Amino acid sequence: MATMMRALAPLCLVAGAAGAGSPCPTGRAYPSVEVHLNRAYGYEDADGWWNNPDPYVDAVLNSEARRTAVHGGTMHAAFDHVFCFQGMVSVQAYQVDGMTFTLLDEDHGKDDHLGTFRLAGAATGDLTLRDGSARLDVSVRVVPASDAAAVALHPDYEEADPVVYYPASYVLGANVPAGKTPPMAVGSSANMDNAKAAGLDFEGIWWMSDNPVAEELVSFAGARMNATSFAQGPIDLAVPMARAGMWSWLTDTVGDILRRYYSTGSPDDLKHFTFESTERGSISTGLTNVPLVWVKDNFPFVKYSHDCDEKYGSEYCNPTKCASTSAPGTTCADLIDQYPDDMWSRPTVFDKERWAANKVPCPWAPISNWGRPWWPDTTYTLKRIVMADGSPHPVFWNEWLEHTKDKNGAPGGKMLQSYMSNDWCERMDAAGWVSSLVDALGMGGDVDCTAQEEAPWWTRIPGYALTECVTGECLTWPNVFSTGECWQCLDKTANFGQQLPASYMTDMLQFPVTGKGYAEGWCGAEDAATGGWHFNATTGAYEGCATTEDFPGMGSTSVQLWATVKAKMQEMVGRFAEGEIWRGNELGFIISNEVFWPEELQPRGVLLGASPSQHGVVRPYLDEWFTCDAACAAGLTESARQWQSEGARPEKMAIQADVKKWVFVENFKRVFPGAQNPIDLDEFVENQGSMTTLSTITQLLPDRVTTALFGGKIGVFRANYEKVLNLVQVYYGAEMAEKDAVKACAPSKSCAHQLAGGIVDALYFAGGLSVPSAISTGMWVLYADTSAYGDMFPQDHQLDRQDPRAFFYESMRFFAPVVGLPWWEVAPERATDPAGSQYAGGSRYVLNLALANKDPNAWGADAHQFRVRPLEQYHEYFIGFADFAENATYPTQARSCPGKTLALAMGEAWFGVLDQEVWGSKNGAEKVQSGYKEQTPFVDEFDLHRRTGIVASGIWRTIVSSVLEDVTHWLPTFDSMDAVDFKGKVLAVVHQFETEKMWPHPAPDARYIRTPHYDAKEDGAVGTMKCGLTPLSVPTMDETWEEWADYQAEGAVAGGDGGDVSGAASSGWWGGVENRTAAIIAELLVPFDDDLMLVPWTDAGKYNADGVRDRGLEDFVFRGIGQHRVQRVALDDADAPAGAKYAVYLGVMEGLETREGFEKLGGDAYFTAGGEAVGIRYQGKLYRPHHTHASPQDAEGRDWQHVRTVFQGSLSALITVWDHLYDVHLASASHVLHSVMDTLRPDHPVRRLTTPHSFRTNSINHKAAYSLVGEGELVHRATALTADGLKAAFDVRRAGEGDLWSTPSAKMAAQGVEAGDVALPLHEDGKEFFEVVAKYVRASLASVYDYGANACGADAELVAFFEAMRAKQDASSNFPAALTCETLEDVLSIFIYQSTAGHVHHGSLGAEIVDPCHAPWAVVKGKRTDDGKSCGAPRTFFMQLVTFMFTDFEVPELLDDYTHLFDVQGQQAAWGQFQADLGAFRTTVDVRNAARVAAGGRAFRSFDVSIMHAGVSI
Repeated sequence: MATMMRALAPLCLVAGAAGAGSPCPTGRAYPSVEVHLNRAYGYEDADGWWNNPDPYVDAVLNSEARRTAVHGGTMHAAFDHVFCFQGMVSVQAYQVDGMTFTLLDEDHGKDDHLGTFRLAGAATGDLTLRDGSARLDVSVRVVPASDAAAVALHPDYEEADPVVYYPASYVLGANVPAGKTPPMAVGSSANMDNAKAAGLDFEGIWWMSDNPVAEELVSFAGARMNATSFAQGPIDLAVPMARAGMWSWLTDTVGDILRRYYSTGSPDDLKHFTFESTERGSISTGLTNVPLVWVKDNFPFVKYSHDCDEKYGSEYCNPTKCASTSAPGTTCADLIDQYPDDMWSRPTVFDKERWAANKVPCPWAPISNWGRPWWPDTTYTLKRIVMADGSPHPVFWNEWLEHTKDKNGAPGGKMLQSYMSNDWCERMDAAGWVSSLVDALGMGGDVDCTAQEEAPWWTRIPGYALTECVTGECLTWPNVFSTGECWQCLDKTANFGQQLPASYMTDMLQFPVTGKGYAEGWCGAEDAATGGWHFNATTGAYEGCATTEDFPGMGSTSVQLWATVKAKMQEMVGRFAEGEIWRGNELGFIISNEVFWPEELQPRGVLLGASPSQHGVVRPYLDEWFTCDAACAAGLTESARQWQSEGARPEKMAIQADVKKWVFVENFKRVFPGAQNPIDLDEFVENQGSMTTLSTITQLLPDRVTTALFGGKIGVFRANYEKVLNLVQVYYGAEMAEKDAVKACAPSKSCAHQLAGGIVDALYFAGGLSVPSAISTGMWVLYADTSAYGDMFPQDHQLDRQDPRAFFYESMRFFAPVVGLPWWEVAPERATDPAGSQYAGGSRYVLNLALANKDPNAWGADAHQFRVRPLEQYHEYFIGFADFAENATYPTQARSCPGKTLALAMGEAWFGVLDQEVWGSKNGAEKVQSGYKEQTPFVDEFDLHRRTGIVASGIWRTIVSSVLEDVTHWLPTFDSMDAVDFKGKVLAVVHQFETEKMWPHPAPDARYIRTPHYDAKEDGAVGTMKCGLTPLSVPTMDETWEEWADYQAEGAVAGGDGGDVSGAASSGWWGGVENRTAAIIAELLVPFDDDLMLVPWTDAGKYNADGVRDRGLEDFVFRGIGQHRVQRVALDDADAPAGAKYAVYLGVMEGLETREGFEKLGGDAYFTAGGEAVGIRYQGKLYRPHHTHASPQDAEGRDWQHVRTVFQGSLSALITVWDHLYDVHLASASHVLHSVMDTLRPDHPVRRLTTPHSFRTNSINHKAAYSLVGEGELVHRATALTADGLKAAFDVRRAGEGDLWSTPSAKMAAQGVEAGDVALPLHEDGKEFFEVVAKYVRASLASVYDYGANACGADAELVAFFEAMRAKQDASSNFPAALTCETLEDVLSIFIYQSTAGHVHHGSLGAEIVDPCHAPWAVVKGKRTDDGKSCGAPRTFFMQLVTFMFTDFEVPELLDDYTHLFDVQGQQAAWGQFQADLGAFRTTVDVRNAARVAAGGRAFRSFDVSIMHAGVSI
């Protein structure tokens, strides 16, 4: 850090008011010490402290009461001084004369809290700084003035060559101490031309009153005139205002910076005033044509007169606003009469007409300043305060003294600074960091201060070369700023530190600044309908826009002719591979800033700029990840349907933000399958938009300025890059290390860094930006009011959802997501010099894909109109994917889009499921008001709102119950679904209404969970009803949902008459259906929620292979849903096959009665110590895997594949019926919450502890009683069981409740899995999660109850709670006998564990049941599909899916802020720590899952807290 340019010196260290004998001035009370502090960064607190990042801040630090070693007003050799400051500050210490100061850090003073530091000193030694972490350096200058070592405060005059510092009163020479030179020069006839002879009097010293800038005084001494009268025309007054004593600044932050900045100009520079009369002149400025400044005229200069406003305009002069504050009662008219030559108005007025056309939003007021100047008009008054003879002005001098009072109220005491030397080099040296910054920015030109005497002054003016260029080459009528010579000259001289030349930046900025379209920019086309092309009847071709030279930027060639673009595209792959051409960090025509990318990536930028070797490493991965086959397309369709559903978008859909999020999610999971996405969606979308804009406009700035201004955005981008890099190391690290061995990615740090860069490029800029752009523009065509654009766009276009690909193609053609494909025929400096220009020295060639895709020679006369064309035409002519940029000789160097198939599948999926009628503008039938321009991003972002439908639950209940017969067009019509009976269709329709109209209102999160209000003592005990065929009861009220009554009625509709539940013969079969899952899902009316599918079972070759090893079954048990059912082979199991060590026993289910034609549930599966399947015993017979034993079908048509399907379906059904419904929902959650409501008052701390986990739990359990587990309801219809069989299943579980209240750790230990054998992720993650939960419960209880004294057992309400819980248990239950704080902790921890992670593990089985041949609950006997699989029937499978979807509703997440539910502060703190622990645990699980997948296994997401709900409301 640069040394401070000046410290306050000397400093008064005398306590109290100065007295006799004190070297300090008398008559004033002084603070103890005055120092300068430098704040490294700024903030603004509520009181406005330090609300802008000043490099220097004065701080008066008064601590007289704490001084311990100052006596009698004199400072002795040793002292101890304490002072306070606010905020974090950092400054390099200044040299101290003859004193040693040690900074002792006592209290850091973090953020905006007050902190204290002690400043201690001794008489000798150097300045030292102890504890470098203090982040506070003090700049102090102490000059011993006497033997007593006392020094004076407030220096009267300090000369620090080349700068002089002085009080404002010293402007008057009479006030300057003897022997000192007056700091300001007084203009007089002796030192300036006789302007008075021409009626212009600028003698004396002038004050810029009301100047908003920290500049105060100016002198006209040394002024020279070009004429003595106006007879020859205007008079030019040239004033050397940069010389010593001609200008003054305040000593505050801004003044100091301004003074330093002006040091970069020559002291001999002249300021020219041009006067057209004795009353009006102007000061030249180049700001009239500077974009985003646009001053209306040269700075006007008007003398005050009574009618100056009438003569010259009130915006230039207001004769009523000049009265002096020091002369009460004086009017402006009086002053004009008394001092007619002593006041001039100097306004700054901005051109409102030019600003009105501006389209760039103001950074600090984007809405209020739209189309208005960003800067306010200002006026200051130039007032003479010192006369030519050095005497004070009769009025304005007193006003000046009032204006410059110091902080102690002394008139004229405020400090000023001026230059006292005309040595240019001294000035620049004294300017320090400001001079260095200006030089780095190129704002000072190439100046040589040593050449001051050798060269004429005008050649050293900053920008002289640029001025010469403008006047000599560019202002040549009629070709003003339009010749190649002009722009070549400007490219060389108009360098202000930006990265790119003026010609390129000007060409590119015309689009956002003026709103010009691409066709007009490249082809000069004002007629958008033709795009610059015209038909030549002689040649039979369209001409006029084939090629554009020197655009954008000198030395660039752009090609728009489709045929040429295609031919050049075919050539470029080989030329690039051979090194004939070069590519940089470029996106289309845009040359992006490299500073945003990490330095480990070389070259820094998008993958298109990588070397051939680097590209060869990354490209094959992109081809693999982003190729989309039929299965991928089907998955995208379901994903898009879910994304657009009312559950996901209940009110509105943001275009583009929501589209960007969807594309990002889909892209990410293809690169890192199974990984938890560490990048926040909202943050990503915001950062993506910022990067796209900033990486372009910051090319106007030097890198250091870009980093300073936009460091936060860059930090987010690089942090996301690091997150991707971490996952690359896990997933692909070993492969990248092999490539590093041959330095395939040099000079990048590693191939992992290179691959991470390619992935970030894909997510942020390539497909991650172009696909949502093309989808969004298509949405604009469908929903926006396009009438203003004539026949360019179709009105009220109706989307063909059966064939949406052509529509998506047209959106990409017309609104090109990728505008250009560039390369360099002659490489720029950057190709060989990392610090070189990205443009200079090069010759650029760009294929204009946007306009080539509108070339009428390929697309016809309507090429510039949006018209959906035959798909074959897009296949032949569309070049947006750069299809022709491939070369068989260089397969890894292809420049065609690697994600073409994925992009098309995404667009097809999005528009294929879009219900066009559902969405509209906020005003209903009106079109969306969003504008179009033929430039990226083409259309404004907009929101679509879900149109009002049937919302009231009472209305839709009536529809479902009484009008259902009349809405059969809603019901499934798929041929093989004819077997689905009316009851099943009713349930599907009810679920549709419930999902879309009822449950999501209000959208559930922590905010909607209120504190309990039901009080059993006042309101009575909670009523109950028997829960279907189970032996348990459920509460009949839910205090967390006001719509409880509606929900009860809905449950009755859904339940109703169970109707006939037939056997397999009437349940249908699959016939020739190829995609069984898709066929059924299509009939569900609402999308199948992907949240139910934790880890999809999509890789049939891996999970269902019979030829190598049955990994499907093994993963299903040991890495999937069956882990908690694994146990050691029983000692009395004489039927276990050889080699079996572990088993999953489902044989007990074989005794349950099933419906005719379905297989019995059950089967005992056996596995080795390593988890390899060795057999399944089913119906008394052992079936062995195909790869170890021949397994032909037996007399019953069963073989290994068939029995395995039965076993997997039975396991899924058992987990759903016993573990999920019975254990989690009823025996745990329902019993706990029912008992809590009956026994604990609403404000009881334990009731509050359970409240976050209670949201609509009673509602969903009540619903289960009606429509889930009753006879003829969902579970009955989905399984093979008869009603008696289902009832028996629940009775079996009731009799086996013995382990219900064991801790998860105890249950895991009882499974008997030995170390070194097959590892269970459930154990690894589950034990740690339970520890986190138990820690939270313990902390929450301990904040209320004394564990040591068993205060829990003394709480009468808790005793009643335990008794109520025991009353609900079976005789075999192991519910704790005694109430202690420890047993209460266990019960509540088990309850929370079951309600959260247990519910995910047992309830999110969508992936397991989505395939009717994977784990069906009802396997048909003796039937196989055309591809030889044993499966569930269409009817039972349909009900199986409906069972899950009927209970699939959004609920509050566990990771949320529920502190509003707790009255006890300790419980609030416990929840906060719980959230922190969950966050750390989430990271641990993410890392484990990434490692599991990287090792060839499956992720295990039952403990992924990011998807974990707080309770069991499904």
